[in-house]
Amino acid sequence: MAAWGVVAMLLARGQPRWMVYSLACMITLPVLLTTVADEPLWSRLVWPAMVGVPCIVLGEMLRFQREQARSAARRRLESRLRQRRLMASELHDTVARDLTYAVLMGEQFKIAHADDEQLSRELDVIIEPVRMAVAQLRRGLRSMSTDDGDDVVLRVASRPPRPLAQTLADADRVLADRGARLETDGTQLLTESIFTPGAQQQVLRVINELVDNAAKHTPAEGLARITIETDDRALDCMVTNTVDAAHTKDRALSSGLGLADAQRRVESLGGDFVINRGESRWTVTFSVPVRGAAAG
Repeated sequence: MAAWGVVAMLLARGQPRWMVYSLACMITLPVLLTTVADEPLWSRLVWPAMVGVPCIVLGEMLRFQREQARSAARRRLESRLRQRRLMASELHDTVARDLTYAVLMGEQFKIAHADDEQLSRELDVIIEPVRMAVAQLRRGLRSMSTDDGDDVVLRVASRPPRPLAQTLADADRVLADRGARLETDGTQLLTESIFTPGAQQQVLRVINELVDNAAKHTPAEGLARITIETDDRALDCMVTNTVDAAHTKDRALSSGLGLADAQRRVESLGGDFVINRGESRWTVTFSVPVRGAAAG
């Protein structure tokens, strides 16, 4: 009975079944072999059947309950990770982006009124706390979105992305304030007819992120350009901008989370995402299947 109790305990604790049932066979064989010669075979099986079978059934029941509890805990953990990723994505696309634009517009306003020292001091009083808030928010979002085991998560946005026309207008205004230019080609091709509604939102979020990055990092008198091409199989997009190699990146306004999130979005749609940083130019290209190719 003690041996069969060990079998039940090992089954309940999730030990490999081949090991547990091998032990059960080792317990049963001596009972079958070391009996009186004239004793019938059925009488030799009474004791293993009366004790062993109930122990095995009890062990399997406890094992099943333990596996169900572990599976439920794993599902709850995965759900929490998805919610954290979604929250990080939404906060980055809304609050962090709007605060970053506020800092950029304040800096451009200071440059445009460099001779007004009082105005510059008043703007610094506003800009610096906002810059610190953006840095703290981006650090929090970066920690929320780096969980082991949560590789690629399809994000269902709780609100639609900004229209591309609004993103381009905001970027053009920011670039014009520092004497830079934004050129576009093929943006009218990004219509709802070539994507499913969910894919349309994901692609718009990716393009919005890339245009915002170009607006942040293009230096004075520089050039940013977005090009979109499409055929029956895929949509190709390239966003490129000049960079100033001597300029140190403002870490408060750029955490790298946006590009990583854009790459995950593109890969979740079955596309490719490539980043190329040269000495004087930053280029990001991505390609995603269109509706016809995805259906095929």
